[in-house]
Amino acid sequence: MKCYLHIGLLLTMIWIKVSDRAAGTVTIECCENFKPTPIVHKRLVSYKKTIGCSIPAIVFTNRRNMRICAKANEKWVQTAVRFLEKGLKK
Repeated sequence: MKCYLHIGLLLTMIWIKVSDRAAGTVTIECCENFKPTPIVHKRLVSYKKTIGCSIPAIVFTNRRNMRICAKANEKWVQTAVRFLEKGLKK
């Protein structure tokens, strides 16, 4: 019983840490549907990389706080990530 409590507490702490980070971090959730067409970069505010999923993905967040999944290996996705990283460094 004590072991389950410690594991639950640890998982909760990890979830809080992952969810509180800024753009460019990782998320445990996996995407089921992917945006096939590019998004206007100026509408994006942050992104997270998925981990442990069957399809590597990037989850973008736009100005309306909508989360949009895209396949990480697509060229437009990589360009959008670079755009966001460049904006974060300013």
